[in-house]
Amino acid sequence: GAAHPGHDPRRFISPTALVISMTAMIRPTDRQVTAALTMGSEAFTLCLTGGILHPRAGADASDFTLSGTGNALARAVYGPVPLADLARDGSIGLAGDAGAAQGFVDLFRLR
Repeated sequence: GAAHPGHDPRRFISPTALVISMTAMIRPTDRQVTAALTMGSEAFTLCLTGGILHPRAGADASDFTLSGTGNALARAVYGPVPLADLARDGSIGLAGDAGAAQGFVDLFRLR
């Protein structure tokens, strides 16, 4: 969808759509990370292992948690602004290992 000519990143991004996009847009890696994303009443745990991102519903134990709206977290995952800056200005919440979180989101780029 991000490559579609009508794509507008300012429009609403559902939590589920964000997680699905992340499974498709991850760059190859041998890292192993467990991340939690909380977006209002929806939450996901994302386990990265063997270069594949495995999402499941619910926020389980993780290396870090990112929280915010779907659009705010899409900006955090795909945008150029460091997570620490987004957390500092209140755009997102960041709990846990901030270095692991930044390394994780650095694996995602829109084509």
